[in-house]
Amino acid sequence: MRNISIFLSVKKTLRVVAKIIKYIVVIVGFLAFIKESKLRRMDSKHEYSGFYEKYLKRPLDAMIAASLLLIGLPFIFVKLIKNKIKYGSEIFKFQDKSGKNGRFFQMMQFRPCKGGKRKKGCLLSKVPELINILKGDMSFVGPCPLEPKYVRLYNNHQRRRQEVRPGVTGLAQIHKNNMNSIVWEKIFDWDVKYVDNVTLLGDLKILFSTFKNWILRKNTEFVKFDEVAPFEGTMHDFN
Repeated sequence: MRNISIFLSVKKTLRVVAKIIKYIVVIVGFLAFIKESKLRRMDSKHEYSGFYEKYLKRPLDAMIAASLLLIGLPFIFVKLIKNKIKYGSEIFKFQDKSGKNGRFFQMMQFRPCKGGKRKKGCLLSKVPELINILKGDMSFVGPCPLEPKYVRLYNNHQRRRQEVRPGVTGLAQIHKNNMNSIVWEKIFDWDVKYVDNVTLLGDLKILFSTFKNWILRKNTEFVKFDEVAPFEGTMHDFN
């Protein structure tokens, strides 16, 4: 009887926790929708691809990020303790990045795993980026976030990649396997292609490809293009 009582008590507690998470996530999504509506009125440059990009993408990003952060709190806590023991006060790694409309922000990550090997720790190092998504700095899917120093080197065509939020993964990242080397023109072409056609199905395909590549140890989703081959500008322009 005692075991049954404990089981029922735990079950009841989990239901309460699930309800709290549900309410928090709904509130986060609503606030993201309201804030995005205000920002959209001030952004006259970008032509939205459709209903999903205009009204759903940002609230969904915020709701999913909030859900993952709340559900993953125990794992995040363990990672925090490990990093505290291993790195001392330097638990997080902050990188300056250029975001939507050229607005600068600091991308958060846990201190990364070493050796370039695929480990669970490498994936966990990306978890703090959920905070960037929650804040509205990033999206789950979008152009790869690059350093602010590259902004002045963009031509008109390349500058269009800044019309949307940078993403944890994106079209250029999943196509990296088809490139023998870092070719910036191709990368920016993929970025702009994504900007011109932001759809729910497209985002789901990119996320699926990202997960598949990670499972197959291709590592394309975590490529940091600007750290591999610095961009030095393009001689020609597009009108």
